[in-house]
Amino acid sequence: MTDQEIAQVEMFYRSHKTDVFVSQCIVYLYVGSSASGLPQPSSMAGAGALPDTAGGENWTYMKSGVLVVVMDTGESRRNRKLSIVLAERGTGFVLWKDNLDHLTEYQAPQPCFQTMHLSNDHSKLAGLRFADAAAAVIFHQKISSLTSDPQDSAMRLSGNSKKSKEKKAKGKGSKQKQKLPTKADISSPCCFTHVTKLDRTD
Repeated sequence: MTDQEIAQVEMFYRSHKTDVFVSQCIVYLYVGSSASGLPQPSSMAGAGALPDTAGGENWTYMKSGVLVVVMDTGESRRNRKLSIVLAERGTGFVLWKDNLDHLTEYQAPQPCFQTMHLSNDHSKLAGLRFADAAAAVIFHQKISSLTSDPQDSAMRLSGNSKKSKEKKAKGKGSKQKQKLPTKADISSPCCFTHVTKLDRTD
């Protein structure tokens, strides 16, 4: 992947008070179960190739794209949340998305293959095959650094719901005027270019 392609995807997901990290290579998404076993490196050649398993269900290839980590810091109007997205190369559109919490158990059992439990069904696994081993290591290190604190509200399943309940309880019984955003809540323009003149060639 080129630096321009990586920057395009990063720009697609970056917003005010949000941290974004983009994988440096294409990633292939598989879905399996806890009994799927580990894929054999020899079977990983070719886009969309189905990995062999040590037993149980096979891994099912889903799609490929650019893997993105999106951290909503919680410093703005959104709750603190950590998400992982498989974005379409060239557009940045979401192909697949899931949230990370303390039950995700993000692991790297092989140099180019990483796994995580799905948030809506923890008996199911997402398998992520990276096209480049060095990029896979960097991505795993980033995930590890973001999920290392078990007290982080982004890792707790009840963290966001608790915050919502407190807001509802505070506003119950009284009509509160919605607070308008300040200058600090609004992000600055992205990729702004001041055009003063246009020629025919433009």
